[in-house]
Amino acid sequence: MRGAGAIHVALSSPFSSMAPLPWASLTNRPDPIGAILGADGSLKQGGRTLTDAWPDLAGRLTPRGHLLAVRVYFEDTDFSGVVYHANFLKFMERARSDMLRLLGVDHAALDDGAYGERLAFAVARIDIAFRKPARIDDVVEIETAVVESAGVRLVLEQTVRRGGESLVDAKVTVVMVNAAGRPRKMPEALRDKLVSRFRSSSGLSASSERTSES
Repeated sequence: MRGAGAIHVALSSPFSSMAPLPWASLTNRPDPIGAILGADGSLKQGGRTLTDAWPDLAGRLTPRGHLLAVRVYFEDTDFSGVVYHANFLKFMERARSDMLRLLGVDHAALDDGAYGERLAFAVARIDIAFRKPARIDDVVEIETAVVESAGVRLVLEQTVRRGGESLVDAKVTVVMVNAAGRPRKMPEALRDKLVSRFRSSSGLSASSERTSES
């Protein structure tokens, strides 16, 4: 089914898994290309991290948020030759995850209880509009910006563009949950990592960041 027009979707899929990470036991074990997983969870090869070797692999932070480039492959398209609408959700999830990575938010640390208990992000709502198609070999950019932080919620705006052309616009609400799936107010140290960098450019203020849980 091709995406056309605006739809509203409420989702409850986890932003990251609460299960123990399957590669946790692979620390310092060589992989087929000679890389190892360091104690901090970073892939290392020849004395340097793979992030050093591929500095733009996770995109880059911008004054407003984060930017990730994604190339469209045949597997991303449907029978009509355009990107299947659900794959745009995958592109946007990658962008959210890579923004967290570059901001120093470690999923493994969240799951290990670094902030007092096991925590994860879960998508609570997506409002999305599919405006124009993307096709095989296109390079699209996913821009992610934090626009609201209140209680258990974090609201992000995401736009998929090809050049200067907007293809998909979405507003994504994520919530912090514990291992039992119950909402938890975001720890201040974690909130500061996520929003302090963008406070001046996104309009976020200290008062809007610390409203009551909702």
